[in-house]
Amino acid sequence: ALLAYDYVITLDDEIRYIWMRKKTGASILFLIIRYMGLMTWCGLEAITYILLTLSMACSCTLLDKTQALMEIILYLPIGAFAALRALALSGMNWQLAALVFILASGPFAINLVRSTSTARDDHLSDPHGR
Repeated sequence: ALLAYDYVITLDDEIRYIWMRKKTGASILFLIIRYMGLMTWCGLEAITYILLTLSMACSCTLLDKTQALMEIILYLPIGAFAALRALALSGMNWQLAALVFILASGPFAINLVRSTSTARDDHLSDPHGR
């Protein structure tokens, strides 16, 4: 409810400052960051509803991995925004912006490695626990 309230009270400013002006990389990045979480949540809800409605024999593992992947992807635009901010504040220092992007993408890389190693371990483990 709080997220919906935030979207409603800031919509007029968003229309004035983002939608009615020339599109730039920063404005597109703002829209991606602002709506990617909402789209991720709606997508996961839709996938879950479809799988449960169709009574598909689907393990929770598939839903869990889909959710993990969608959550991991959310880190990249935030890293890009941090890099753009560092670029602007440092007087167009591209090396610093690249370093900030690499450091801000750390959670993406760590979670990606963790989720792929977990998937590999799940695949290789004995289903009978031996």
